[in-house]
Amino acid sequence: MCPSCHTPMHRAAALPERWYCRTCTRYAIPGDSPEDIERHQQEREHAIALLDAALGERATQRDADRRIVNEMESSMGQLIQTRGCGKCGGTMYRTVETDDQGNPTGYSMYICQGCGHMEG
Repeated sequence: MCPSCHTPMHRAAALPERWYCRTCTRYAIPGDSPEDIERHQQEREHAIALLDAALGERATQRDADRRIVNEMESSMGQLIQTRGCGKCGGTMYRTVETDDQGNPTGYSMYICQGCGHMEG
């Protein structure tokens, strides 16, 4: 029985050793007390809050990266491409040489601003 909703808990199809509440998504492992179930829920909510904070910071960083790239492109007459670094998750940059019409004519390596990792 879910200690929060007071409804029956159901066996999870993907993880048969776990039971979950269809109303509030709390889960239990056989033998868990109501306190254990609440502790699982608090740990889950804490993990989700940390993920939300991390993703929020990354969105802010990505917006700042886009502004910097736009400023640099307008002053340099080159295009700057970005992507995520496979090593540290930071932002990688590379310049793209362009002709008078803005068509790409040459590419440099991607370089990560966080760790210095280079990729082709």
